[in-house]
Amino acid sequence: MEQQSKGWDHVFRLSSTQKLFGWLNVSPSFNYQQTWFDRRKIRVLNPKANTFDTQFESGLFIRHLYDASVSMGTKVYGVFYPPFGT
Repeated sequence: MEQQSKGWDHVFRLSSTQKLFGWLNVSPSFNYQQTWFDRRKIRVLNPKANTFDTQFESGLFIRHLYDASVSMGTKVYGVFYPPFGT
């Protein structure tokens, strides 16, 4: 039977939208997540059985996850006929 772990999440998000040249929307963003656990799962190779055994270690363990992105977009109004196939 697998035991439950306790955990705490801390999340920080930062984003902004700005206009460049009056027509290009630029939206950078940054996300950071920190999770604290009271124990962790360790997989140990058992060479005799050629399998992985699962062990649990108690303590305070912290996982950090982060990502950053930038998106750009604009709107085009009107009718445009591309010169393909002519």
